[in-house]
Amino acid sequence: MANKIDDELKKIVSTITEIPLDTLKPDADFFDDLKIDSMKAIEIVAAFEKKYKIVIPEEEIPKMRSLSKIIAFAKDKIK
Repeated sequence: MANKIDDELKKIVSTITEIPLDTLKPDADFFDDLKIDSMKAIEIVAAFEKKYKIVIPEEEIPKMRSLSKIIAFAKDKIK
């Protein structure tokens, strides 16, 4: 299941950011490295919540600055 979540989340981020899957690095910071604006970041979080039918607490959202951090959060919440 873990690899499925990794792949699904990577595809979501790639689609929203328009960054090709093969160049999207898990530890790249959305803001510093990928130059994603706050609107796209919100879109990523919303897509993640919708896909997995979860609510991300507001205080957790600023911590989700990379694909690897979103994946780690997902693995912790989705069992």
